[in-house]
Amino acid sequence: MKKAHVWLALCLLLALATFGDSPSAQLAPSNDAMAGAGLVEAAESARDALSTADYKALYNLLDAGARGQIALCHEKFVQHVDASEMTDEQAKNFAEAHDPGGHFGVTSVTQLRNLTEIQFLGMVSGLLAVQSERSAETLSLRWHLTNRSVGLMQPASRMLRKMDMIPWGGAVIFQNRADESLMLVFALEGSVWKLTYFRMDTEQGDLDFEDIAKLSGNWDSDLYRFTSVQRARMAEGEQLMGAARDYSRVHYAKTGEVDAVAKKFPEFIEGGDLAGKYYHVKVLHTDMGECDYDAAIETHPQIDGDAWGLLLFDWASGGAHFEWFESKTELDARIKDLKDNGGPHDGSADGPKAK
Repeated sequence: MKKAHVWLALCLLLALATFGDSPSAQLAPSNDAMAGAGLVEAAESARDALSTADYKALYNLLDAGARGQIALCHEKFVQHVDASEMTDEQAKNFAEAHDPGGHFGVTSVTQLRNLTEIQFLGMVSGLLAVQSERSAETLSLRWHLTNRSVGLMQPASRMLRKMDMIPWGGAVIFQNRADESLMLVFALEGSVWKLTYFRMDTEQGDLDFEDIAKLSGNWDSDLYRFTSVQRARMAEGEQLMGAARDYSRVHYAKTGEVDAVAKKFPEFIEGGDLAGKYYHVKVLHTDMGECDYDAAIETHPQIDGDAWGLLLFDWASGGAHFEWFESKTELDARIKDLKDNGGPHDGSADGPKAK
């Protein structure tokens, strides 16, 4: 019996030696790959795809999990379009917001729902939108590799973390002299580096792969109306409005007088704390008439075409939510309607809550 065990062990060793470095025979990454071989080349390919808005090349670099997220999001999007009463005009407007150059030529609901998964990535990722906004000078800048790391990495999946599944990964960061940056995270599939996550920070806003996955359950909200680049900038507007609300409520708690807050508010604006790179808080409304909320704060975009923001809130509880509009005219009309007719009555109370 013992001889049988010895012969079995010898056979296994012989088999492993026979496999050698043959990729088809390997069940695990090669030592060279685990040491980082090929990572920089994969990162350079991803860098070129992102910086030139080559969504096809980008898709081909993604790992199976990332492609699965896109496929799921795309399927839910088609389901939403089929169940909605979207008109061809609305489909065209959606496409123009996400694809300013008309790359996909979408002018109808049918064309929008018939986008392939790869085309869907190109449209909703914000690649085409941000490419159209970056200046020719910025587009020509060189990207420099400033960081490269290889090792065990935290899985993106909570389930994998619970199972103690820790993959071998690599991360690369590129920067240019306009202070733009690219963060790329890779995992090994066999001995090939595949892209699992990317983030691109530009002068016009940020592109984050996680935003695509978040879209799948939120097509009826403001995420549906604005591009990922615009939403990234809107996040700053929401932070500024939240800060303005907190300031106003603190001052109201001290004085107990709404008029005192309204009088002090312009000084707070002039102090510069409510002015960001993309948004500036401009107006505090303390007389909201029939509105369900006590007060409202406006934030105005610094970039033409971006959304106009409104934060409704209560003095005592701080309860609040955001609303976004495509123009100043829509914002003004909404405020007038709230004061005259009360509400929200359009479902916006179910929208994003302010913290």
